Amino acid sequence: LTSSALLKNEGLMFALAALVAALAASLVSGRRMRAVVFVGVAIGVARLPWQAFVAINDLGTADYDFALLASPTYVVDNANRVELASRALASDLVHTWTLPTAVGALTLLGALLTRHYALFVLIVGWAIISFAGLVASYVASKHDVTWHLDTSSDRVVATLATGMLMISPLVGWKLWSLTRPELERMRRIRFVHRKQSA
Repeated sequence: LTSSALLKNEGLMFALAALVAALAASLVSGRRMRAVVFVGVAIGVARLPWQAFVAINDLGTADYDFALLASPTYVVDNANRVELASRALASDLVHTWTLPTAVGALTLLGALLTRHYALFVLIVGWAIISFAGLVASYVASKHDVTWHLDTSSDRVVATLATGMLMISPLVGWKLWSLTRPELERMRRIRFVHRKQSA
């Protein structure tokens, strides 16, 4: 999370989305949120030197102005950007990153089937917040939104798709842990049947 917050413009947003989703998952699971808070503090501390360097040398990004999102007039006047960005990002998820997105959907289903609701909240929360954050970034973009989407949407949405893909082994292991006793029982039954028929 710390490295993602430092590497790309949208990296910090993905990291914050993960922290918010992790806090929600902690509430669902009833676990303490101390570890999540610690990670959040670590990200902030790691980012401080870079933020100080950017401020001292006046190297702020020329791509976005998120202060514009606090202006209702600007948001209303640029409401079409929300639709354009949402459609473009969703299209890239389905058509460009088809396999990771499909695996992500199966991962969500697996989390529900295994009744790991905290994990489900973590995945869904991170995905929704991240998607909304990406849409907001295009609303706040200083560039022509059509050009900006054409040149970057397939790239920035890759983190969302691959993030879902990377958590799938954990859910797969949970599913295997649930089905393994039943498979063992069926194997023993077949073994007994073979001995009886021998």
